[in-house]
Amino acid sequence: MTKLPALFASAAGAAFFTFLFPVVSPGADEDAAKAEVKKFEGAWHSQKIVVNGAEQSIRIERHTFSGNQWTQTFRDRVIAAGAFTVHERKPYWVIDFEYTTPENQKGKHWHAIYRFDGDIIHWLGENTPPRAPAFNDEEYKKLPKTFEIKPGDGQLMRTVKRLKDQ
Repeated sequence: MTKLPALFASAAGAAFFTFLFPVVSPGADEDAAKAEVKKFEGAWHSQKIVVNGAEQSIRIERHTFSGNQWTQTFRDRVIAAGAFTVHERKPYWVIDFEYTTPENQKGKHWHAIYRFDGDIIHWLGENTPPRAPAFNDEEYKKLPKTFEIKPGDGQLMRTVKRLKDQ
């Protein structure tokens, strides 16, 4: 039996291992998430809210995203604020809102799948107050898997539109 040189054997082994277990640079996911966060930058206003399949009367709320921070205001009064992160889970991305305001929601999270349609964002998640822990695989299992909302499904879909010149 012919013995392979150590350098060849280790290179062949590494190539075979990489074929079986592809290595993805942790920075690649990070770069994609950073690019996705930039899409939110700016001010948006609520256009439509649908809960359990029924459209709700809308109050004009403003949603402002700056870096990884977000603020929701109504009549120039902050009603919610905090940090947000995004996570790619094909076919949709997931947004994780972590609340710092109001005080009774501090440290709680609300998760939703979302999609961009030009200057419009749709996000869809449970119609519950923020309560969840930081985003994880168990929380992901609870999210809707399609952008459909039906009567009695317990889901909330919010549509916001980018404000121009803001």
